[in-house]
Amino acid sequence: MDIKAVARGRTFPGNKGGFTNSNGNVFHRNTKVFRDFSGDPPKKISNFCPKNSSVSTTPRENTVCKYWMSGHCARGDKCWYSHSWSRGDGFTMLAKLEGHKKAVRGVALPSGSDKLYSGSSDGTARIWDCNTGQCAQMTNLGDEIGSLITEGPWVFIGMKNVVKALNIHTTDEFILKGPVGQVYAMVVASDMLFAGAQDGVIIVWRGSCEANPFQAAASLEGHTGAVLCLTVGEKMLFSGSVDQTIRVSSSAKSGVFLMKYVKCIEINMRP
Repeated sequence: MDIKAVARGRTFPGNKGGFTNSNGNVFHRNTKVFRDFSGDPPKKISNFCPKNSSVSTTPRENTVCKYWMSGHCARGDKCWYSHSWSRGDGFTMLAKLEGHKKAVRGVALPSGSDKLYSGSSDGTARIWDCNTGQCAQMTNLGDEIGSLITEGPWVFIGMKNVVKALNIHTTDEFILKGPVGQVYAMVVASDMLFAGAQDGVIIVWRGSCEANPFQAAASLEGHTGAVLCLTVGEKMLFSGSVDQTIRVSSSAKSGVFLMKYVKCIEINMRP
């Protein structure tokens, strides 16, 4: 027995689980926490976590269920994860088109057509029926496809050292030579086809009414790396490259394209 403690008026806890101090205040031990852990678990984990805790207490509705994606989620509607490909009003998943064995490098829907065209690194071009979502036709082109676009009745397929032009109305096919290496980007503007190649050169063909509707018009040099993207605006051609530059090409009255370097303005996207 602590004689000094008794002299100060404090008693040791007994069966009631309490003690008093010299001021007469009575304190009781809280044994509820032991009952919580010894009985059924609490319904909400938030009872034991601060409000700012990183522990998740709600279903992860923003994460798509990986088992649902593979078609093997056994929890169904009770699953905590999302069973939808998209979120927001006005958007819904209509179909999942499967068949390509490697990366899809281009998809295009010709104006007025109910067929979707796609090209892949697996060397195949596929035509999909937009009504059924099924692959209506598959063509093995024998080499990797780098890009695919459409313009009017034409489907352009960029490949190593060539661009293939297919007319969906007449089934005519033309091989456009000139690019060196893989063709990663293409765009059509003002009756001209632009193709950015692996060697950094942009090849230009002009539309024609002759037997071969595509005539070589220009070769735009300046990039030191592969051209990965092209776009046209304000009568100028903009090209982005692996060399970390954007260049602008404009057409003079003589029809000769001139390529100029555009200084890039760095934009800090960090929060």
